[in-house]
Amino acid sequence: MFQPLKFTAIAAAGVGLLAAAADAYRVTPLLIELTDQGRDRAGQIRVENTTDRPLTFEAFALDWSISETGERETSPAASPLLIFPPQAIVPPGETQVVRVEWVGGAVERSRDFIVMIEQLPVDFTPDQEDGSGVQFLFNFGAAVHVAPQGASADLNIASARQDGGVAVVRVENTGDRHSYLGDRGLVIAHGDRSFEYTGDALAEAMGNTLIAAGAVREVRIALPEGFPAGGLTASLPSQS
Repeated sequence: MFQPLKFTAIAAAGVGLLAAAADAYRVTPLLIELTDQGRDRAGQIRVENTTDRPLTFEAFALDWSISETGERETSPAASPLLIFPPQAIVPPGETQVVRVEWVGGAVERSRDFIVMIEQLPVDFTPDQEDGSGVQFLFNFGAAVHVAPQGASADLNIASARQDGGVAVVRVENTGDRHSYLGDRGLVIAHGDRSFEYTGDALAEAMGNTLIAAGAVREVRIALPEGFPAGGLTASLPSQS
């Protein structure tokens, strides 16, 4: 399914997974928060064709999980996340709206998905292209989370240690809703010296700052030059 992929951009608010290098089309938003019931169980993705020729794409959902050490795993979604239309042709300069709706009923805790917008290859004649026969296909993924109504995340520091100038912090989410650590931040301290890491710094260290409901993530982040050797403490900034 992913053999023709040349560039992938999957991003979420406060995460900054990968920068979108393509100008073939634009996908917004790249993060959708849904609830399992009520009016908020449906959302929209807008696919804007910014080129001078038709854009053909397909849309499909993948189950998404991230291991404690940051490995991302995806698989075809078996859960009922309805996507319509699953395929479309978008004329130049126009926009196609893709509806994403959860139809699976109540869930006990957040479910995490990636909705892929994958450009499909189209036959071009030499008059239409430069004759090279090379196509660059651009794929984008939007993070979609389905959470129980009234759910909340509960982030805690499970452990913290120093390993040769690197802080190794395990952050656990004991709540029933996902959270992005990049939006919350992380404070590393030793005595009266403390340093706060947020958005970009955490995204660079973790690759993706999602902490799923019931999951644990390990954060390995380089300490500033001159940071005292030995023990350290870690904490989460208070939520406003």
